[in-house]
Amino acid sequence: RAPLLLVDRASSRQFLPPELQLIPRSDILVVAGPQGQTCDNVCAERKMQCDRDQLQFVNSCEHLRAHFKCKFCSHQVGAELPCYSAADRLTRGQCLVTFVSDLACETKHPNTARLCTCKPRN
Repeated sequence: RAPLLLVDRASSRQFLPPELQLIPRSDILVVAGPQGQTCDNVCAERKMQCDRDQLQFVNSCEHLRAHFKCKFCSHQVGAELPCYSAADRLTRGQCLVTFVSDLACETKHPNTARLCTCKPRN
């Protein structure tokens, strides 16, 4: 038997050497996108590009509340998270985060507004 350790590369506890860690970038612009848009589109409108790795640093109720008028925050599963539910009758007014879904820049949902992480283009 061998011990197995699963480590979150974005953890602030620094279990990994610096070259393997993900850290928040200082040049990221966090943008509340309009309903129904991908983060790729939201960032492109600003002449920037979405940084998928940085989405996990804004995948929190605290960050969503800073950009949207959340009634409350809840966990969901979906490709368009983190987001604000603007139109769905079951989740309207909720900020939605995930702890299990892969975060992506190219996803969208017609009833939600994405919280996006935009970086300067190379």
